[in-house]
Amino acid sequence: MENIINATGSDVIELWIYRNGKIIKKYFNNRTWIFVSGDLYYLTMLEKSLDATNYIYRYATMNDIYGLQKGIQIYLSPSKSSDMASRIEESFGSRLKIYNADINNI
Repeated sequence: MENIINATGSDVIELWIYRNGKIIKKYFNNRTWIFVSGDLYYLTMLEKSLDATNYIYRYATMNDIYGLQKGIQIYLSPSKSSDMASRIEESFGSRLKIYNADINNI
């Protein structure tokens, strides 16, 4: 049997596990995503900007408190989510809504 003792990190999670009387460390890459919704015109502009980067993204439909929203889901490291949100806000202002980007890293 194994027990998780502790887990720390942001982009790489360091997991401390107690197994068979020994403490073992394991590392896992941590990925997250942000979701951006808004008018298709501005989403297309964002898509063209993302094409010039190495970010992986896809068009998706997600729920918020108002119902289903169509937008772009961008996959990235947790440490980059705030920076990505800032860049989108600088480029598009309030024309696009950004979800899941204001989570603080530990």
